[in-house]
Amino acid sequence: MAQRDAGSAPAMHVLALEDSVLPVVEAGLVDLVDDGYDVAKGLTLTHLPGHTAHQLGLRVDRGDARAIFCGDALHSPVQIIDPEVSTAFCADPRIAAATRRGLLEDAVEANRLLVPAHFRGHRRAHIRCNSAGFEPVFSCHPGQTEQAKE
Repeated sequence: MAQRDAGSAPAMHVLALEDSVLPVVEAGLVDLVDDGYDVAKGLTLTHLPGHTAHQLGLRVDRGDARAIFCGDALHSPVQIIDPEVSTAFCADPRIAAATRRGLLEDAVEANRLLVPAHFRGHRRAHIRCNSAGFEPVFSCHPGQTEQAKE
């Protein structure tokens, strides 16, 4: 909103803000929260800067279920193989790459399912390390997550 008010926001973002965000805010239906906010038991918002300065993801830790809904932090499976690859829309490519690397490392260590907003086909993946870095392990069925541990 500050960028809109200063006249520096891209027109596409201003239109989306005015069409889809402001009406909900003005209706009093929004609670503004920060990184670390617990939405519910086992559901925590986490800061994912780089693509946009204040992007948040949703970390799930409920029993054996672990996932990260990471929005625009990853746009393509190519960014799993090479986290240094940014899109033209990343506000800060260096920070975006560090955020992606952190997401991938956590996904490996915690066997956390990675759920980006823009993947096509298989919309989620477990991550494993290989000799070159990271690789996605796509599964069509929830019961096939053991592949990620191999």
